[in-house]
Amino acid sequence: MINPLISVIVPAYNAAEFLQETLESVKQQTYSNWEIILVNDCSTDATLQKANEFSQGVSNVVKVITNEKNSGVSVSRNVAVANASGSWLALLDSDDVWLPNHLETLVATITQDATIKMAYAGCLVFLDKVENIIFKQEISVAMLQDFNVSLFTHQIGINPCTAIIEKKTWESVGGMIQEVHPAEDKELFFRIARTGNKIAYSGHHTALYRKHSSGNAASNNEVKMVLALIKIYAKHFDWKEIPLKIRMEQLASTHLGYARLVHKNDLKTAKQHSLKAFQINKSVKNASYFTGYYLWSLLG
Repeated sequence: MINPLISVIVPAYNAAEFLQETLESVKQQTYSNWEIILVNDCSTDATLQKANEFSQGVSNVVKVITNEKNSGVSVSRNVAVANASGSWLALLDSDDVWLPNHLETLVATITQDATIKMAYAGCLVFLDKVENIIFKQEISVAMLQDFNVSLFTHQIGINPCTAIIEKKTWESVGGMIQEVHPAEDKELFFRIARTGNKIAYSGHHTALYRKHSSGNAASNNEVKMVLALIKIYAKHFDWKEIPLKIRMEQLASTHLGYARLVHKNDLKTAKQHSLKAFQINKSVKNASYFTGYYLWSLLG
C-alpha cells in the first residue's frame, strides 16, 4: 500500500456558507490520490449547487449523493462509505478544513505499519474564520503510551476531521450509529479501539475544526452532547482494558455534568442524574451535589 485511494467522506446539510472552503482544502492537498463522496442530507440552501459546481472544476472523482429524506450525519456518513471506492476513508465535515499536507502526513503514518487500521492528526480549533485559531490540541507521549485510557477519558479527543480509517475496519465494526448523536464519532472510535485495531497519531496538527460563535446553538449542543456521552459510557462500561475506577468516574461525571447543565430549568431531572452519579461513584463531590439539589427541591 504505497499510494492508496482515499475516499473523503463529507456529510452536508445546509452547508452552503462554508462548503466551498472545505472542498477547496481537499483540492489543495499535496497528496493527490483522493475522491470525495459528498452526501447532501436534503439541504434547503445552495449546498447541492455548490457541490456540483466544485465537482466540475476538479479532475478527481466527486460523487454527490442526495438522501431521500433528512437522515442525520451518521446515516449520511454510512451512505457515503457505502459508495466509496477507496480502501481508506478520510472524515471531513462540511465546515471544517485541512492544511495542504493533511492527507500526505496521514498516508505516511499508515504506510509505516500494515497493522495500523486508523490514524489521526492533531487538531487546531478556530472560531468562525480559519485565521482565528483559539485552541491547539496537545497530545503528550504519556497520553499515547496509555492510548485507550486517554481516548476513554477524552484526554485525546479525536475530532472526525482529523481521522482516516481503513474501510474494511469501518465495515467490520458496523459504521456509525444514530442513537448517540452528536457524539457518534467518539463511540465509533471506542469500538475500533476495543476490537484491538491499532490507532496511530501522525504527530502533525493538520486538521482545523470550526467552532461557531452562536451562543444558543452551542449551549443546546452541549446538553445533547452530555446526554450522548452518558449513553456511550454506559454502553462501554464493560471495557475491561479501562480500569474500573476510571469507568466509574467517567460515567458518574457525565451524569453530574448533565445535572449541572439542566438544574436551573429542570431541578427534578438534575436531582435524578446527580443521584445516579452518586450511586455509581460515591465521592464527596457527587454526594454534595445530590444533597444540594435534593434540599433545593424541598425548598421549591
